[in-house]
Amino acid sequence: GRETSLGGSLPAEEDAAGLRRRIEAVSSGLHPSLSDLLRRTAPEAVMGRPVRMAAGVPSWQPGRLTVLGDAIHAMSPAGGVGANTALADAAALAACLADGDVDGAVARYEADMRSRAERALAATRAGTERLLRRA
Repeated sequence: GRETSLGGSLPAEEDAAGLRRRIEAVSSGLHPSLSDLLRRTAPEAVMGRPVRMAAGVPSWQPGRLTVLGDAIHAMSPAGGVGANTALADAAALAACLADGDVDGAVARYEADMRSRAERALAATRAGTERLLRRA
């Protein structure tokens, strides 16, 4: 699985030597400069963190309440577009609300957000696949 591809979960009690071996094993197929950077990183500076992302953007009936950013389309950092997508959501919602028709604005925003978010999620999935691909 993917967790195995990244070296498995990191138990809190793992010693520095064990963590060093994991880092070397996981980074062995990476570009030499990245592998070297990881090899020189102090093991105590490394921590595990679960990464989750939305499978897609669900649909619902538009109303006077909406969502943006990770609340609707959480992304792995592998695509490098999560924060920009959230900022684009905020800008799009503000632009749609500028005309004063809240109900119509939310519906227009959500249609735009879904389209942008699906493209960003696709980029993130592709980035994750590149990250996990072994040479």
